[in-house]
Amino acid sequence: MRGIGRLLFWIGGVLTVICIAGGIILAVSGFTRLAETASISHPVDGPTQIDLEAGDQMLYYVPGVIDPTTQGSTNGSGYGSDDDSDSPDYVAAGSAGCSATGPAVVEIRPGGTKHTSSSSGGTRVSDGGFTAEEAGTYTVTCSPDAGIDVVVAPPTNVGGILSGVGGVLVGVFGALGFGAVTLLGLILWLVGRDGMKKHGAL
Repeated sequence: MRGIGRLLFWIGGVLTVICIAGGIILAVSGFTRLAETASISHPVDGPTQIDLEAGDQMLYYVPGVIDPTTQGSTNGSGYGSDDDSDSPDYVAAGSAGCSATGPAVVEIRPGGTKHTSSSSGGTRVSDGGFTAEEAGTYTVTCSPDAGIDVVVAPPTNVGGILSGVGGVLVGVFGALGFGAVTLLGLILWLVGRDGMKKHGAL
């Protein structure tokens, strides 16, 4: 019993430390990427220049309003998708009317895959965008509908969200699970040692 307990104690302890450390690394990495993505936003008020790397994607976000045909349904859209549950569907409150120029622009037409994001207590919906095929400086110009303000930003970093939440879950549940194994091992170790003392083996 003492040998099994000692083995469980050390294995559980090592795995607990690994889960906590791995969970922290995953969470910090994911939430850092999410914060970096959220910080790359540019309100468009006249021609706006943006420095981009090859392959970067930027979307034109406008204020969103709840689609009355889906209000109260459980088939609304969320971050970067239109199949999340328990949230109403949002549609653009107006047209962004934007275009981009630069080294190599590939336009994303409005009405394609819709992305939503929440900032400053409001929900914004993408109304088109573009992909930078080459690195360089790109200029965005918008002529939105009356009363519509436009923000240019990357799509929501879903990978960052999953990594951050996954890191927290790995750290918490891994520590609880392997912590229990460590505690069990310690109990068996101590009970086995006391038993050996009583029988004069120690």
